[in-house]
Amino acid sequence: MQTTEKLRSIIITGANRGIGYVTIEKLLEEKTSYDIILTARDSQKGQEALTSLLKKHKSSQSKLTFQELDVYDSKSIDSFVSWVKNKHNGNIDVVVNNAGVNIEKTIQDRLNVININLTGAIELTEKLLPYLSSDGKIIMISSQNGQLSWQGHKIREMLDDSTMTREKFDKITNELIDKTKKGDHSNLGWSSDTYDNTKVLLNAYTRWILTKMIKGDQQCYTVDPGWCRTEMGGSYAPLPVERGADTPVYLIKLPFKFNEKYNGKFFRDCKLHPF
Repeated sequence: MQTTEKLRSIIITGANRGIGYVTIEKLLEEKTSYDIILTARDSQKGQEALTSLLKKHKSSQSKLTFQELDVYDSKSIDSFVSWVKNKHNGNIDVVVNNAGVNIEKTIQDRLNVININLTGAIELTEKLLPYLSSDGKIIMISSQNGQLSWQGHKIREMLDDSTMTREKFDKITNELIDKTKKGDHSNLGWSSDTYDNTKVLLNAYTRWILTKMIKGDQQCYTVDPGWCRTEMGGSYAPLPVERGADTPVYLIKLPFKFNEKYNGKFFRDCKLHPF
């Protein structure tokens, strides 16, 4: 029976396929009803995903809508945030930053990876923060490749720093962008894969910066969904895509109440995991 209680609203970026899509599927199968916003940068693919999900889950009591969003494009982010403000009365309960790419054939590809996986996710998050409910959640989809152990000593030392400020973080990020443009980012101890670098920086941002920006019962997390068989992960990945959606759904279902043990932390397989 449909409850008259206000549904928790959940934004999932890059959800026309892969882990984002399956996360929505799992939420639609839950007994608890949600107001889910599926986003994708390609409007046609987003609409197709919406149609497919609604057809497969006709009995779900959750509400599902699609809204175009390209986290690479500031204008698209602004347009989406304006839509949230107008259509959702500026009240969002969960943001799942899932959109990401991992194509690194050229320098421009590497810069695109940084812009989408890192700076775009941060820009969207910070522009949505004024509309996050007082007990809302921010979930960053990261990777095991974002663990500090994947980086050189200098990078580990810089990012494993509880005194990290936004100024320090931006300086480190800008250095990576500058070195990437010159094709020599690995010379300073960064991983040779830009994807890995964006994830370790996303972890550091969530851990040291975002935790200081949220307030009250608001919470944030980073998630390693595992290496899953998706378009990005490849058919040879060891885990089914359904496994990748388990931890985001687990975090969404946690009580909407500040938990110091979990806030700002890194999760894998629905458990806390070291950075």
